[in-house]
Amino acid sequence: MTTRLLILALALLPALAGAQSVSPFPGVTVPVFGLPSVTGSNITPATMGVDGSTCPAPSIYVNGTPTTGIAMTASAIRQCISATAITTATSTSFASSVPVLAPDGTSGAPGLAFSSQPSTGWYMPGAGIVRAVIAGATQWTNSAGVFDLASNALQFTDVSLSRLAADVVAPASGDAYGLASKAWIRTAPSGPVACTSPTVTWSNGSAAFQIDVGTSCTGVTTLVVTMPPVNNAYTGCEAMNATTATAKPEMTASTTTSVTFTNFSRVTGLAVDWVAGDDIRVGGCTGG
Repeated sequence: MTTRLLILALALLPALAGAQSVSPFPGVTVPVFGLPSVTGSNITPATMGVDGSTCPAPSIYVNGTPTTGIAMTASAIRQCISATAITTATSTSFASSVPVLAPDGTSGAPGLAFSSQPSTGWYMPGAGIVRAVIAGATQWTNSAGVFDLASNALQFTDVSLSRLAADVVAPASGDAYGLASKAWIRTAPSGPVACTSPTVTWSNGSAAFQIDVGTSCTGVTTLVVTMPPVNNAYTGCEAMNATTATAKPEMTASTTTSVTFTNFSRVTGLAVDWVAGDDIRVGGCTGG
């Protein structure tokens, strides 16, 4: 009688733990029907220990699909689907082998946000549109062909970018880029007019000359050089800075009586100031 009660008691313990069957003694199996199966090396009423495992053989798996479930080691937990590790979580990282899809979110609760400030991040207000928010306030919106800064300023901290920003035309009403239509457009030449009237040599209808930049012509990126009058605006002028190897002057405007040269940096491609003593050599100018 005592032996039978012991067997019955041993059969009831795994039922409380959720097992389908138990083997109290070798060769003896007591079934417990209608309950999920639990296997492991340490099962108590308060804790459940399972053997360490990795994909494709997770310790905790779906009945009938032993390659789909949860695999655990001392340092990582993996979600396995059809023998493949889909996600891996450690104490310092979370990795996924498939795309992580976030909800669209709203301005107050963006789909991608930060735990310390859940109203700061990115969300999708509509198809093909991504919007950045800080504390729920829109900072910029990006959609097909348009980057809209809303009412925020585009601030440049790099020196070369600051100069580029200074050379951009102020935005016109309705410009989608927050810049002049057609994106980056330089202002009209602001250099001193008629800084010098060079001695021009004509050969087969082409003009050539050389000028030295004086102190009155420094501190600007453009020089407007007075030229002999011609019937049509000057074209084809090729220039070189014989003094500064890193500079590449180019003709950026012309009339029938003047040619404008902008001094560009060969390093950054941005306009740079003329320096007193720059030796500018020009050829190929035609005016017809």
